[in-house]
This record gives sequence, structure tokens and C-alpha cells, in this order.
Amino acid sequence: MELVNQLLGFEKDNVEIVIVDSSDQDNPNVKPSKTLLYHRTSHKNQPFQRFLGFNLSTSNYILYLDDDMEIVHDVIFEKLEKYIEQYDPAGFALKFVEVHKNTSLAVVPKSEIFDKMSLLKKIKNRFTGLTDLPQGKLGMNGNKGKQPIGVGITEIISGGAFLVKRNAMYKNFNFQMYDLYNEKFGKGEDAITGFTISKQGTLYSVPETLFKHNDQQNSSYSSNLESFGARVMFSRLYLSLEKTRLDESSFLLARIAYHWFALWRILGLALNFLKNRSEKRKSMLRGAWKGWIKSITFKFNSQLTRNSYWVNEMQKEMKTQKNK
Repeated sequence: MELVNQLLGFEKDNVEIVIVDSSDQDNPNVKPSKTLLYHRTSHKNQPFQRFLGFNLSTSNYILYLDDDMEIVHDVIFEKLEKYIEQYDPAGFALKFVEVHKNTSLAVVPKSEIFDKMSLLKKIKNRFTGLTDLPQGKLGMNGNKGKQPIGVGITEIISGGAFLVKRNAMYKNFNFQMYDLYNEKFGKGEDAITGFTISKQGTLYSVPETLFKHNDQQNSSYSSNLESFGARVMFSRLYLSLEKTRLDESSFLLARIAYHWFALWRILGLALNFLKNRSEKRKSMLRGAWKGWIKSITFKFNSQLTRNSYWVNEMQKEMKTQKNK
């Protein structure tokens, strides 16, 4: 609600606010108005909620914000308008800072094998499938380079805050990801969303800090470490296959690269568990194994045949909104 109040404080005739809420009950504190549209969806599926918000909006450029973001500039929309005028982008990856040192992912046990020595860590990463990448590049297995230092071309966004041109958002997009989120195996939507946008035009990284991220350790991802481990492990295959589809390269090589990566990740989790036994480490190992097993039988939908199902779901939700 804090973010909504902030946005209402920036109320302008040419700015529309769309809230997509997946909670079980309507939020009585949100009052729809000429510039604010509120929609509660029955789909507890983050990427679908973004798709729904996209269709409920009408703007040429759309600013996506997670509900735990905080705007740090009084002239945020003027700043974004200047960036748009200067660069005419397909989208912007927008920078934010973490307000809390202990974020929701702080509960995830960290790797200790090799990682205390940076050189050994680099050698281990390169050998096991996480090579160093150029700035702004997305690689296999969800591997990412760092964002450019200044305003620069990128293939990467962070879903907490990004801006996209309407005609670049869902072109050649694979909605099979929504199925995976329903099955509790989805993760990494931001990585493939950014990469998809970058295929439609130029995606830029903006180095100026425009937002704060108020993570309160209540992430649905990390609340169940076994589920989190499964999501992380399996999603690396999906990200590799989807990147391969967009690049029109070899699915076989993508699968081989993934299973090599997965083998070493499972081994690393097992060694870490044996070195320092705990229920958290056991849960992560069990989840990673579960995700790897699913990857072996996974049928990738390269023909986008699932798109029509999710478009129909969106249209049902739109009709519900119109009938309010």
C-alpha cells in the first residue's frame, strides 16, 4: 500500500496506475479512480499477473514495480520521460538498492566449497557451467554478466523495477512459463523477459538509483527451501531452452550444457551438506534433486501452443473487470 500511496502522490493525467492483486480478498484501502485501476485475480502466478496488468493498461510505455518497491525521486516520471526521449528504447532495466541487509534470500544456505578463495571459485564456475560473461549479457543456465557501468545496452532486467515499450513486451513470448509457475517450478521470469525484450529493440540499463527495495524476508520463494531448490535447479533448464529458441540455436547443446551444470550443482550441495549438516541444506539438496529429475522428462513447448490457453485466461479476467 505504501507504493500505491506514493504513486497517487505523483498523479498526472497521462499516468495510469494498474494494481493486480492475487490476495484472497479485495484490499479495502485501495480506492479505484480515474487514474487507478484495481483488479484482484484468482491466479497466484506472478508472470501471468504481469501479463494481465499489461492488458489492463493502455500506455505506450509501462513501468513494472513490485509492491515492496519505494520511489526515491520526486520527479520520477519526468526522469523516465527524459530517458525515453533521449534513447527511444524497447525498455530500461532500472536500478534499485536493497534497504535491508537480511533479505528474503538470506535464509538460503550459501556454498562453502571453493568459495572462500576467489581464484578457485572462478575455476570451479568456469568448469561447471557458469563462465564469466560480458556486461549486459545473458548466458546459458541463467548465467548473467554485470550490468554496464553507465547507460548501456543490456539483455538483463530485474523484475522489481523495469520499464518497457508496449510493442516490445510480449512479442514472440513463450507462455509455457506460466504453466511452470502454476506447478511451483517456475523461476527466472525476469531473465527471460529481459532477453525477449532485447530481441525486439534496444534494452538499456540505467545506472541511476531510482528505487529502494524493501524486502521483508517474506518471499514465497524462500519460505520453503525444498521448493526453492527445485525451482532454482529446474528453471535453469527452462531459461537455457528459451534462450536457445530465441537465438535459434541447438536445443541438444542447451540440454547437454544444463545437465553438466546440474551434475556439479548437485555434487556441490551434497558436499556442503556433508561438511555442515543441517535441515536447510538437506532441504536445498532434496529440492535440487527434485528439480533435476523433472528436467529429465520435461517437454519444452517451442511452438508456443500454450499461448492460446493463457490468452483465454487473460480475456476471462478482462471480462470480469469490465463487469465490475
